Amino acid sequence: MYEQTNRFATMRSSQGRFSRLALRVAIGLLVLGHGRNDAESAESSAFGFQAFSSRDYGLELDSEALQDARDSAREALKRTFTAGAPSAGGEHVWVLDDYLSEEGLETARSYLMGTTWWGFKLTGRDGKDQEAGGDGVPWGARINTEDFSRLATGRELQMLATTYRMGLGDSSTNGNDDDDVVDADDIPYLLPYEVTYKVVRRGDLTSIHYGSPEEIAENEVWMMLFLNDEWRANNYGDVIIYDGDKEIIGGASNLFARLLVWKPSLGYLCRPPSIGYSQGENILMVKWTTNTSKCLQHEKQRRADRAEIESGIMEGFPFRSASDLQVGAEVDVGKHEVLRRLAPTGKRIVAFDDLFTDEELLALRSYVMSHGKVFYDDSIDAYSDNVQWISGFEVHYFVQSKFWKIIKNVAAHVSDGAGDWYPYDISCNIIRSYDHTRIHGDVRNERDDEWTFLLYLSPMDENDFGETAFFTSKTDKTETVYQVRPRYGRSVIFEGLIPHAARPPSPKFKGPRYSFAVKMAKTPSRAVQNIFYEKVSQGAGQRSEALGLDEDPVDPEAFVQRLTKKYSGEVGALNRSLFKFEENVRKWRQTIIKNLMQQSTEA
Repeated sequence: MYEQTNRFATMRSSQGRFSRLALRVAIGLLVLGHGRNDAESAESSAFGFQAFSSRDYGLELDSEALQDARDSAREALKRTFTAGAPSAGGEHVWVLDDYLSEEGLETARSYLMGTTWWGFKLTGRDGKDQEAGGDGVPWGARINTEDFSRLATGRELQMLATTYRMGLGDSSTNGNDDDDVVDADDIPYLLPYEVTYKVVRRGDLTSIHYGSPEEIAENEVWMMLFLNDEWRANNYGDVIIYDGDKEIIGGASNLFARLLVWKPSLGYLCRPPSIGYSQGENILMVKWTTNTSKCLQHEKQRRADRAEIESGIMEGFPFRSASDLQVGAEVDVGKHEVLRRLAPTGKRIVAFDDLFTDEELLALRSYVMSHGKVFYDDSIDAYSDNVQWISGFEVHYFVQSKFWKIIKNVAAHVSDGAGDWYPYDISCNIIRSYDHTRIHGDVRNERDDEWTFLLYLSPMDENDFGETAFFTSKTDKTETVYQVRPRYGRSVIFEGLIPHAARPPSPKFKGPRYSFAVKMAKTPSRAVQNIFYEKVSQGAGQRSEALGLDEDPVDPEAFVQRLTKKYSGEVGALNRSLFKFEENVRKWRQTIIKNLMQQSTEA
C-alpha cells in the first residue's frame, strides 16, 4: 500500500505530469484491448476481488496529502460558478485545465479505447429515462473501477474529488473556510463506483440528467474529463449545468484535458457536436462515493453483465441443433431470389426475401445486439467504409449455426456451384442517421474470388432510406449501378470487388440501421488465411514476441504466405496454428497487465 507521507507530490510534479509508471500501465492496458475474451480474465487475476472491502482500494489521504492536493487544484482551477436557485443548495461547479498532462491523457484515451466493451442504449424524448444513466448518450463503455482506482490517473482524480468535497480552504469553493490542517479522520475516503467512457455524436438526442435522491443524499462527487485533443469552438460539444429548477447556471466548452466537477443535485447536459463535425466527442465520466458497499455492488454487476455476454458468445449463435442444421441445408434458396443485377464489369448483385423466418430474424437480431464485441473507429480514412461502429463475431461459432447453412447455399446458388465457400469475417454494421459512410470494396486482393452477404435487421419503411448502393468505381466520376432497399429480413449477396456503400437512414429514423455481414472466400483455406491476415495486421504494431513471431516489424502478407506454404494450404493445420497464435498473444497480454498493475500498486 502507498506510504502515507506526501504521496500526492511523489506521483505528480508541479507541472501536472503523469508519472512514467502511469504511462507504462496505460500502454500495457492498451495492448490488452486487442484481445477477444482475455481482458476480463486478466483484470480479475491481477488483483483479488476482496480489495473492495479494504482501504487498499484507491488512495487514503492524510492532512499533508490533502494540502498538496489543494495546492495543485488551485493551480489548475480555471473558474467556478454556483447554482443560484435555493433548490440546488448553492452548490459550486469547478472547471479545471492542465490538471493532468497531455501525454498521459492521450495514452489514457488509447487505454480506454482498447480495453472497453461498448454498449448501445437508445433513449427517447418522452421525458423519461429509458435506461439507467438517463443522459441520452447512446454509446458508453463501463470501465473496471478496481483497476481504474489503482492507476496513477485514477488516484489523481480521486484526490481531486476529495479536494472538491473538502474545499480549497476558502468560501468560494465548497467546504472549509480556512487552510488549517484537517484531521485525517475528517477526510472522506472516496471511491469510483461508476466509470463510463462516453461518445457523443452529432444528432444524438441527449437529455438533462440529475442524480437520484440516494446519490444526492450521499453527497457524491461527479466528474467529467474531455478527451478530444483537437476541438474547435464551432464544433459545439459543451457540457451545460442546470440548477434544481432546470435553469442554466453555467457550462464548459470542450478543451482537451479539461475537468468539470459538480454534485448530483445539479443537472448536466452533454450538448452534441455540430452537424459539421463528423467524429465523436469523447468524455470520461466518473462518479465518486464514500459508500464502499455501493462500489462493490456496481463492480460486481458490471462483471456479471460482462460474464453474461461472454457466456452467450461461448454458447454460440441460435439455431444450431442437428435438426436446425439439416433444415438449413435443405432450404431452396432459388425460390427466394427477387432480383439480379450485373455491374459493368460483369460482377453480380443478387437479392433474396424471406430466407429466414420471423423467429430466426428476431433471434439473430437479439444475439448480435447482445453478444457482439463492438469496435469503435472514427479515424478519418478515405479508403475505408467509414462505418464507425461494428460488432464482430467469431467464425468458429457462426459456422455451427443454421444461418451459415442457408448462407452457404446462397453462395453456391449465385456462383453456380463453384467453390467450397467459407466465411472469414462476421460482423454487424451499426449505422445511424448522421453517420458519413463511404464507397469502398471488400476484397483485399483483386484476384480473389470473394462474396459478401448482407442481411438487414432493422424494421424500416420506404421513407427511412438506408439503402445499400453499388457503383461503377470509387472515384468522384462514379455512376450508380443499383441500390437495394433495406427491408427487414431482406438479404443481398454480391461480389466483393464491386464498389458499394451503406447509406445512413433518414433523420426521422431514430434507431440504428443494423446490417449483418458475412464475407466469404472460395475455399476454407483461403478464408483462414484472410482471418490470419486480419489478426496479424491488428497486432502489427505490437512487439514481435507478443505475436509469437520472429521478425519485427511484422509483415502480415509475407507471414500468411509463409504459413500457407508451410502447411500446403491445409485448413486443419492452418486453424491449429491460428489457435496457437491467439493463445500466445492472449498469454502475453495477461502477463503485461498483471505485471504493470502490480508495479502500479507497489509504487
